[in-house]
Amino acid sequence: MISIQSTEQLTGVQICGDFWDFDELINAIYKVTGDANKYYDYQGPRLRILSVCYKLRHAMLGEHQLEFVSNGVNKNTLTQHELIFPNKNIYFATDILWPEIIFSAIALNDFIELHLTLNNASIWNYEIATIRKFQAAIADCLEQEVKEELAAFALRLLVEDHEYVALKSHLMDAAIATKQPLHAIQMQLSYPEEIIW
Repeated sequence: MISIQSTEQLTGVQICGDFWDFDELINAIYKVTGDANKYYDYQGPRLRILSVCYKLRHAMLGEHQLEFVSNGVNKNTLTQHELIFPNKNIYFATDILWPEIIFSAIALNDFIELHLTLNNASIWNYEIATIRKFQAAIADCLEQEVKEELAAFALRLLVEDHEYVALKSHLMDAAIATKQPLHAIQMQLSYPEEIIW
């Protein structure tokens, strides 16, 4: 089961799970977000979500962090079944910044709606249930860590304030002038090279 916890410095979250947890989530996201040509107007959000999947895929290949988690096997069980077996499983983990994970959780709602509408999918669809569980884990983690500053930050991602409207207008003008899709417009903003998690 995937678990999500805030990083020590509250910069982002650590997503932790075994190989099959990550595989199930990644496949569900790929199926719901569709291929590159399916939802043309959603290419920007799709690429942001797939960048999270990219980190998850590299984590499940052991390229990020490894955690050793108790698997519930105790000495009595081993004796009863005459087994020699470790009492911990290997879980994979990766860190993702709060803005990226919150955006992904929110944007996945649109993709679920599109998937339901355009594919006549059931609300009981397995992939949708997998994504909803992931979203719930993100929301639960955010709720546990919310302090006034973090809550204000999360709210800014959800509300289209005057700064958002001004930036969107500027980007729309640039997209029209360059005849590029909105998501292809390059901004001069970037994350720091070294992140203290």
